[in-house]
Amino acid sequence: MIRYRVPVLGTIVLILGALLLARPAQAQTIVNPTQVTFESPDHALAIGYDLGYYLSGAASPVQTVRVPVASVTGEGTYSILLSKPLLGQNLILKARTVATASGGGEITSEWSEPSNAFTFAPVVPRALVVK
Repeated sequence: MIRYRVPVLGTIVLILGALLLARPAQAQTIVNPTQVTFESPDHALAIGYDLGYYLSGAASPVQTVRVPVASVTGEGTYSILLSKPLLGQNLILKARTVATASGGGEITSEWSEPSNAFTFAPVVPRALVVK
């Protein structure tokens, strides 16, 4: 009978090396986004949405914008044109939405889960002509 010895120490070193080299996946920050899309299960009841701009890791929005009821896209999601916040530029932000409905007074939902990270960078003029 032939026995094969598995090099245990080599296997452990290989596994530890792979674990040390592994890095968590990080999404890229979107620069100058123009639109937000989201799902709203009670869209028929909504009279409007608030779009909250959050600094990365913040618990409450640093700016909130009231937006009208969004338009439906073909996939059952809703779309809002993204306005540039008055917070300044080059801040890493995340967005959340909250729905407002009418039912004997205004009722608001919970804030949505945060979006992916984005920022607004200054736009560089392309062709400057002095006359």
